[in-house]
Amino acid sequence: MLALRFPQPTALDNVPASLKLLLLAAATSGIFFISTLGTMFLIFLAITTFHFLFGWQIFKFSLNLLKPLLPFIIIMVFWHLYSRDLTGGLLIIMRLLLIVSLANLVTCSTKTSEITEIIDKILRPMQFLNINTQAISLSVIIFIRFTPIVLERHHILSLAYKCRSGKRPSWQVILPLILSIMDDADHVAQSLKSRSTFRV
Repeated sequence: MLALRFPQPTALDNVPASLKLLLLAAATSGIFFISTLGTMFLIFLAITTFHFLFGWQIFKFSLNLLKPLLPFIIIMVFWHLYSRDLTGGLLIIMRLLLIVSLANLVTCSTKTSEITEIIDKILRPMQFLNINTQAISLSVIIFIRFTPIVLERHHILSLAYKCRSGKRPSWQVILPLILSIMDDADHVAQSLKSRSTFRV
């Protein structure tokens, strides 16, 4: 669910955000009731084909969004090989790929303002407890939109380090990444202070 927008408009843009989020919640819950690896693979194949129906550019964009999951997938494969439960590991991996693919499909085809409006409606009962729901919904949106930016920043810093040293980066890019994120967060905070009505 951690993505920006698709590079071009799709038919999903016209579907109400509330319906998409409702279907996403239902599908995500239903995935955990599937215990057959073959069924999970067929569903993932169907979702991948559905992405391809919107064109090669959308399909390639969606596949790139799954790349950050690769380290976690590798760790899970080695762990379940060690524990001699590869089938269980593959089932977890397929669930992860399915949930993230569906979440990206929704967030990439939904405007930020629509998601914010829905979150505000969900949190509205909390206003009776004097809780600042506007700040909570804004925090959720910032998290959703900042995550792909952070991943892209990490990719850029890794390429820069590799070009300068000729070595594959690991921990060397962590500090520059943290500093750049803190700088971006400060800019966002200053913008919110000058434009919003609540404290940051």
